[in-house]
Amino acid sequence: MIAVTSLMFSNCSHVDYIGTVGNEQEVTATMENEPQQRSSVNDNGYFTWSTGDRINIFTSNGKHVIGKLKYGAGTPLATFTYSIFGDDVEATGFATYPYNSGNAINGNMLTVCMPDTYDLGSQTDNTNAMMVAIPKTFNWSLQFQHMAGLVRFRFRNVPAGVDSFELSLGGKKINGTFKVNLSADNPVINTATTENDTEKTTVLTFDALEEQSDLTLFVPVPAGEYKGLSICLKAGDVVEWEHSSETASNKVSRKSLKIMPTITIGTASGEIDNSIQSAQELQKALDKGGEIKLTQSLDLDQDITVKGSSSLNLNGMNLNLGDHTIMVEENGTLLLSNNAEAVTKTQSSNGSIAGNGDIITTGSGAEITIEEGVALSSAGNCCIFIPSGAENVTVNTAGQLSTNDSDYATIYVNGNVKSATININGGSVTNNVNTAIYAAGKTDLTISGNPYISGTSSVEIRAGKLVVNSGTFDSTGEFAVTENGNGSTTSGVDIAVCQHSTGHALTAEIKGGNFNGLRNMYVSQYGSNTNVTAKVYGGTYTDASAFDYLGNNAKVSLGWDITLDKPIAVTADDVTFNLGRYDITAPSCDVFDVTGSLTVNGNYDAVIYAGSSQSETGSVCAVWAHGGGNAVLNGGYYKVGPDKDGNRNDCIYAGSSDGTSGSITINAGKYEYTGPASEDTDKDGDSFLLNCKDNTGSSITVNAGEFKNHVPGYEPTGNGEVTLGSGKAVYYGNTPVTEAHSGTTDKWYLVK
Repeated sequence: MIAVTSLMFSNCSHVDYIGTVGNEQEVTATMENEPQQRSSVNDNGYFTWSTGDRINIFTSNGKHVIGKLKYGAGTPLATFTYSIFGDDVEATGFATYPYNSGNAINGNMLTVCMPDTYDLGSQTDNTNAMMVAIPKTFNWSLQFQHMAGLVRFRFRNVPAGVDSFELSLGGKKINGTFKVNLSADNPVINTATTENDTEKTTVLTFDALEEQSDLTLFVPVPAGEYKGLSICLKAGDVVEWEHSSETASNKVSRKSLKIMPTITIGTASGEIDNSIQSAQELQKALDKGGEIKLTQSLDLDQDITVKGSSSLNLNGMNLNLGDHTIMVEENGTLLLSNNAEAVTKTQSSNGSIAGNGDIITTGSGAEITIEEGVALSSAGNCCIFIPSGAENVTVNTAGQLSTNDSDYATIYVNGNVKSATININGGSVTNNVNTAIYAAGKTDLTISGNPYISGTSSVEIRAGKLVVNSGTFDSTGEFAVTENGNGSTTSGVDIAVCQHSTGHALTAEIKGGNFNGLRNMYVSQYGSNTNVTAKVYGGTYTDASAFDYLGNNAKVSLGWDITLDKPIAVTADDVTFNLGRYDITAPSCDVFDVTGSLTVNGNYDAVIYAGSSQSETGSVCAVWAHGGGNAVLNGGYYKVGPDKDGNRNDCIYAGSSDGTSGSITINAGKYEYTGPASEDTDKDGDSFLLNCKDNTGSSITVNAGEFKNHVPGYEPTGNGEVTLGSGKAVYYGNTPVTEAHSGTTDKWYLVK
């Protein structure tokens, strides 16, 4: 059996048998991984297997059997069933779609039949595409690839009664028998010149339209260049509408969907084809300016320039730049959109511009707008590059921008750029081996619309102003800082604010966002310059680096457990800190050092723990208010451990030995000293859970909360600095506490 098969498929390197004799078998069938290349096509331009699909499954005796669709209608992955009868017969991995009894294989040559008539019934937008499966190195699976293309026609206001459509393309052969070389990397059905009139016209018949309506039709067509076109719509034998052109030029490629302009019956005239089919035609359209809409994907063989004002609607098509770039020259304006009739914006593989170099570069005064649903992807450079000396450049993007394996950022602003404005309005900016957004020149960078930004560092700005309103930032590198040089200076930072050697002023305002890297923020100035400022007013953070820059009225949240090596110093006014369910651990320092004003919100799941067993500097606290600072604690589980000598630390402390005061209000939360009672009688085991520095005017007011051993508002708290709120009382269980208790007890007391 192997010998027979080797003779039949002598040019195939490997054949896997996928069937056995006599019983019904199942085989899966997948399709070439292209966004528009599926077996049958609906009005949305996407191809899927369809109910009733049948395939030719070729057997080792040179014949074929019918494979019938069992599962997978409406998806790109289906299961077909087939049966083989006869002696010593196996199914091979060769198959064709759709089924046609005239299809045959002889050696490495496939004979395939393209029908001259398709009876569509009521499914006018569901025409078959021609595919072949060639054996791969796996069993029980057919992997189909396309051999021809499809042409889409869309009509408006089609008269009632129309029941057929006819197409011819410049006298070329578009149906009948074709020979296909299966040894080619991509077997293709190519058109040919023919004198046989029956092979020049393809007819689609369908149920007669009951009323005036729209009509979408897909016609399988061999690959080739077509000069001339003739189409007509009929009701029975009566021609209701027709059009022909001897000059219309159309190119159909393997695995392509050729979309013709929409035709409104009664108004269509002139050339039927106005599509852009080459880089030269795209350049001419951009030179003319105005609105441009792609109707097919293009591989470009030259750089593209934008000098005036143009809007380019990718329309679900893809531009492959190769090693070329799009240059938006001085004062040029380019709008990129993907407002496809048939493409959803979530399918980012459609509506893309990809290449190996810079995707878009700019001149002074250039303005670029990239709308949602547009994807830019560079395999070696930048998606957007603003070069040295440029000024007054504007970039607005809500698209998906990605760079892979590049030495450069996805968005890159050269250090000698005089002025640029970049607005990230959504979408994403990603880089797998470098910084996502690097702005070295003077840049106003605003990030809004909840984009996803990820690189070894997410954002590094070195001159100008950064405003972050929202977004998710995910730096993937290990934290490192290098000397100022040509390119980014940080790795592993979500937001890096690092002044350039040009010395331009640099400011940053972080108002919101989710920051997920190992280090959320890093700020530095160049040399002795002091014109760098950074303020944090909002956001959710996974480490404490951003808390060094808290501004007035800041409202920040934890997004992960954090460990401190220095206190969170709150010097600003009206700072709100939301713990959520996450913990803060400070092995050798205070947790909150408050000289401004702080409100802490949290629940019992959020532990704030200060333990100074590693500290050489003395005692520590979970919360310390001094220097006129005040704190309001609305929740959380506050713990403190013993100091390095085993003595008790204060969990909550107001005031300072320097004579400054502090005030703390406790409205909720749990408070506990976790170490053993001190043997020093002056440091009773429960005396300093809450404590104030005497004679500084400091105070702690307890309105509610749970306290282990220490009873707020009773001796030995000292001189009345720790007091209960008006009308509040202390309970052990349900029993009111009326006097001080022993430090040797191990009880929780409740203030309510």
